[in-house]
Amino acid sequence: MEPQVVVAELQRRQQEAETLRTELGTSQVAQAELHASLSAMALENIRLRDALAAAQRAAEPSVVQLRQVLLDPAVNAELARLKRELERRSGRGPDDPATGRGMEEVQAAGPRQEPFPAAGGLKQVMELGRAELRDLQAAYDELESRAHALEEERDTLQRQLRRRHAAEKYEAALNGKAVGAAPAVPRHGKRAHGDADMRGSAPSPRAAERARGHAVDERQDRRRRRS
Repeated sequence: MEPQVVVAELQRRQQEAETLRTELGTSQVAQAELHASLSAMALENIRLRDALAAAQRAAEPSVVQLRQVLLDPAVNAELARLKRELERRSGRGPDDPATGRGMEEVQAAGPRQEPFPAAGGLKQVMELGRAELRDLQAAYDELESRAHALEEERDTLQRQLRRRHAAEKYEAALNGKAVGAAPAVPRHGKRAHGDADMRGSAPSPRAAERARGHAVDERQDRRRRRS
């Protein structure tokens, strides 16, 4: 191989190494930005999961909360009042302790009212609870879909980071090859000159054989002359 070709190839490799170093710096900056974005997404994912768990806990009342409601004195007093009112209006209970009147007097005093005056209020409370539960379920579904989207985006960023790491390893390998090929010119030139010197100093096999043939012919001529 000619020295000019080797020098041109070496220069081309060095230019490629410089280009790869520039691209490596750019990729490192992009990688740092991706790491920062990935960290922010991980924090956002944790925050959304906490909010999701809180919404789920709020949507499902515990047994302790239900027991507290049932053991509330105000609730028990209201239930006892409704029970007494029902017994008084149905005619199976005692006289009304507040007025001292029996069922006959109450019925004669006016038209009979509904046995559960607070039933409408309880129904409204139940409807409000169901509506709140539906809202919480919708918020839960929205948070869950957002969390899945963040997980998919995180997986995409991780794949991009793995590809960048592979590209950096490949660039580092190319840089190592280019640096290792730099001292090839003096070694090749020295070896070429050495080979030329060896070819100039050492005789070829044909020349040696011809010299031996000439020596044999000269010896035979001498023998003939002596004889």
